[in-house]
Amino acid sequence: GAALAAKSRALLYMASPLNNPTNAREKWQAAADAAKAVIDLNEYSLYPDYGDLFLRANSYNSEVIWSRPYNQLLSNEGIILELSMYPNGYSGFGQVNPYQAMVDAFETINGKLPVDDPEFDPQNPYVNRDPRFYETILYDGAPFKGRDVETFVPGGKDSREGPISAWNATETGYYVRKFLDESITNPSATNQGNAPYIYFRYAEILLNYAEAEYFLGNESVSREYVNMVRSRPGVNMPSVTQTGVDLLKRIQHERQIELCFEGHRYFDVRRWKIAPLELNKLPKRIDIVKDPNTNKKTYTINTMANFKFVFTDKNYLVPIPQKEIDKNPLLTQNPGY
Repeated sequence: GAALAAKSRALLYMASPLNNPTNAREKWQAAADAAKAVIDLNEYSLYPDYGDLFLRANSYNSEVIWSRPYNQLLSNEGIILELSMYPNGYSGFGQVNPYQAMVDAFETINGKLPVDDPEFDPQNPYVNRDPRFYETILYDGAPFKGRDVETFVPGGKDSREGPISAWNATETGYYVRKFLDESITNPSATNQGNAPYIYFRYAEILLNYAEAEYFLGNESVSREYVNMVRSRPGVNMPSVTQTGVDLLKRIQHERQIELCFEGHRYFDVRRWKIAPLELNKLPKRIDIVKDPNTNKKTYTINTMANFKFVFTDKNYLVPIPQKEIDKNPLLTQNPGY
């Protein structure tokens, strides 16, 4: 299963626009066949609890195809998720701060992006969202370890005004929840979770197959497999019904949400050749002010002007090391280097 899953990802990348500029059908067929080979093993299924599938207590569940186990009790192997990602108010370093764009990408329970949903209230932004949002993001008011996360000012325990390690507070108003073991208190290098890191899981394979079938013209099959992921018990998001280019955008969006923080997005936007559009946006944060008299919160989205990213066409490929060109003058340097 692990070998076939690796083959599925590799052939999907090979069929994608970055590596398949002529959109050769045989490459998409190979990608579809590789994903279907994993599916046809009948060894894997979607785990019914999206959040819990990443925890040690559920290691090697029905969705996991290949994972790397850790045993921090034996030796510190460098994975200190709780210490790195817990909010500062929970004695964590708060090092991973999702941007507002990632939060905005999570649909409402109506199956629409917040910007497209007339029922969405920007002054009450975290209600009625895709259930995966609550398993992925720690936002102001999120229940976590017996209290609500507080990123508001003044005085929020997990804000830059928090009483514990204020310098470790989020820069964006958000922290990551995914992967974290809530049973850990006062995390440290020797007090941390032991969850295996999942490299391949079944949901990715279903989305690989959906994408390949789309490019083969089999849109009904494509929608079926995207909707398998969306209809996982505990998620149950409305079905995707789009066609044509709109369906492709939904497939791409589903990967962004389902596989969030699992190391796919940077490579996906590159292989789809939409990286400048997605990566060159000025990032945004949420600022929340709580009136100490009324306890009413005001939510304001602000641009982080000092965080500017530049992705150009040359960044689709990495440079060939000069020492390799010196060994073989027939090698041609990639464009832009």
